[in-house]
Amino acid sequence: MKKIGFIVLAVILALGLIGAAYAAWSQIINVNGTVSTGNIQPLFENADVTGTYNGVAYSVTGNGTTALTLTLNYAYPGWTGTFDFDIENGGTAPIGSLNYGSVVVSPYPADITVNNGTLPATPIAAGVDVSGGSFMVTINGTAVQNGVYTVTIPITAATGP
Repeated sequence: MKKIGFIVLAVILALGLIGAAYAAWSQIINVNGTVSTGNIQPLFENADVTGTYNGVAYSVTGNGTTALTLTLNYAYPGWTGTFDFDIENGGTAPIGSLNYGSVVVSPYPADITVNNGTLPATPIAAGVDVSGGSFMVTINGTAVQNGVYTVTIPITAATGP
């Protein structure tokens, strides 16, 4: 029994010595840093247009925002118009993908069809303005002659490389 106690004591002392030796050889390293995740901010650009297109007067507002609002005056059934825009990334991180959000048509949503059209190529680096976006608006046969409509088209984005 004395022999077992001596072996246990010897093992405990050996482990203690190993731990003390390891502690003497280890060093403390302090790391200081700042982590910033960044943000993305897709903004419609170069879409501030006003004019008449095949008899329909229109204006587009929302330049520098995440949603364009198209106002159509004197709309008539069968009219189709294509509207171009750029997207700027006003954020600090790259935009990896773009999508149109839920389009809102007023006062009669069934009277207008908005084709999702095209979006600028991604990724879009921070602070960069990219062209190549467009959407098409069609006044359906249910619309009233000389109607007034508003169409709001939002843009959404996700981070990327």
